[in-house]
Amino acid sequence: MKNWWSEYVINEQRVKNSLTVETLAEEAVRQKRAIRTSQDAVVMYTGKHTGRAAEDKYVVESEYALEKIDWSNKVHRLSRNDFLAIRSEVIEDLSDTLVYTMERSACAHPDYALGVRLISTNPLHALFVHHMFRESGTNPPLGYFTVIHHPEPQLEIKDYGLRTTTAIIIDFEKREILVLGTSYAGEIKKSIFSVLNVLLPDLGVLPMHTGCNVSEAGNSSLFFGLSGTGKT
Repeated sequence: MKNWWSEYVINEQRVKNSLTVETLAEEAVRQKRAIRTSQDAVVMYTGKHTGRAAEDKYVVESEYALEKIDWSNKVHRLSRNDFLAIRSEVIEDLSDTLVYTMERSACAHPDYALGVRLISTNPLHALFVHHMFRESGTNPPLGYFTVIHHPEPQLEIKDYGLRTTTAIIIDFEKREILVLGTSYAGEIKKSIFSVLNVLLPDLGVLPMHTGCNVSEAGNSSLFFGLSGTGKT
């Protein structure tokens, strides 16, 4: 039986799948991608991007996307031909590169679970996905989305109609997400949240970027705000 990543990585010997938290941290430090603090925390360097690249979001054109996406909200269209060319170039780059894979799940309610699969050249992003998402089950009701993370692709942006060498591309037809040209791990989280914002309303569920407190009387309060502003 083939592994789920076989479509993307030709050399199975170059795949490190579902390593432990400690092993991923050790590999990151050994590769000089991170340092350990005196409190044994792992600190990573995100490069030029210290936050999300809000102007570099793309959705691949499809009948489904054209109906569902609010294109006025800083989302660029990408033709399927350009997406397939970029995807092919990225997969070729990864074909003989050491990659880290992780399989997790988004959404706490079992009826709305979305399987999340990651392929990344950086062990820190596998570590991030392990912590950010939940333990994966079998046959998640919402199926799977695969995130291919390549922070340093050598793309000729003029060939593909991209704004910069940074691009976060969602394809609802192939159920894939390319996170390219950035080491900011929040792009992985946000891209999955974006997918949920498209899928869940059709099931009667409204996703919200909030924190929630419940009082002793059982009343709930929701706290809305940007990441890092104290919702939790």
